[in-house]
Amino acid sequence: MENLYSIVIDMGQYSTKIGYGGENEPRKIFPTICGYPKYKAIDASLQTGQDKQIFIGLEIIESLGLYKLRRPIANGGDITNWGEFEAIVDYIFYLLRVDPAMCKIMFTTNPFLSTESKKKLFELFLEKHVCGGYYPVRGALLTMYSGGFNTGLIIDMGASNIRITPIYESYILQHAVRNVELGGSILDNLLEKKIQEAGVPIESSVQRNLVRVLKERACFVSLNYEQDFQNREKFKKKYTLPDYKKLSLDAERFIVPELMFDPTINNLETTPLHKAIVDVVELCDMDIRRSLLQNIFITGGSSLFPNFETRLKQEIEKELIQRGKMYQNVKIIAPKGRALSNWVGGSILSQIPEFQNSWITRKKYFSEGLSEDMLNA
Repeated sequence: MENLYSIVIDMGQYSTKIGYGGENEPRKIFPTICGYPKYKAIDASLQTGQDKQIFIGLEIIESLGLYKLRRPIANGGDITNWGEFEAIVDYIFYLLRVDPAMCKIMFTTNPFLSTESKKKLFELFLEKHVCGGYYPVRGALLTMYSGGFNTGLIIDMGASNIRITPIYESYILQHAVRNVELGGSILDNLLEKKIQEAGVPIESSVQRNLVRVLKERACFVSLNYEQDFQNREKFKKKYTLPDYKKLSLDAERFIVPELMFDPTINNLETTPLHKAIVDVVELCDMDIRRSLLQNIFITGGSSLFPNFETRLKQEIEKELIQRGKMYQNVKIIAPKGRALSNWVGGSILSQIPEFQNSWITRKKYFSEGLSEDMLNA
């Protein structure tokens, strides 16, 4: 195992980060998408020798409009199309220019990955690709490792949902893990609705991708929503779209992120983020609640909105007071590179000497078979 490369793969519904363990950042980041060409050459002689029917990630990012796009990972985080998923794994080894047999793979998983999918991942890496070792690990644990903590509350703000995971002394408190259906794609849908109400149609995958980019660049979290809404004119900003159409946004810039704190804005019945966080803390033992509230680690794309950590702290403290709790010091940890926290944690863990015996080798896999411990590593 000493001579094998450690490869860390953090694959989400919308983006994938890959690279070598021990490095400070991923070698490559690409969208987790597969594309099928919409059009075929009229004359076969005009084809450029490409019989390829599926294109991955960076191969299509510059020309999304030419492909029918598919995502092999579903909203719940499970793998829904194994053919496309395996094509992405092949693409990963191609991008890194590495022989799978020379690698041990650390792969981030989520609590809602089905047992069948977990088994197939072992088969894919240890049987099909003949990797020297494999280790599945929860993204929340890796986020904790990246911050140097072993106790805290991980708020992982993904594309499909926000996952709240309490961890105590490096153990996930599974009974209290909660999903909140307020992920980045939900915010995208609200902004898309607002843009269409402004008279700009959104009909293609390219335009929807543009909505996501616009959300990331234009939106911010309001620290006083009612006041800002009354003075929304001062937040008006004009944007030029790739087709040179003009789009003006004002209140939409803070209404979209406000959905996380008030889902009723878009008639959603989901629990607001700050209330869900306090609910999770109250499901944990009294003795560790203070430690959880003082180590709230946020990660993921939606955590990058300006003012987000300040507003989240305010709302959690207000919620605690409304529930009649004694004042507690809430601390939000929001490192600059938090969008990469899962991958960085995996890079660190893969190099710790004490961890090296935890790799599930091909020898162990074939001699012992799959145990519950392996499936829940």
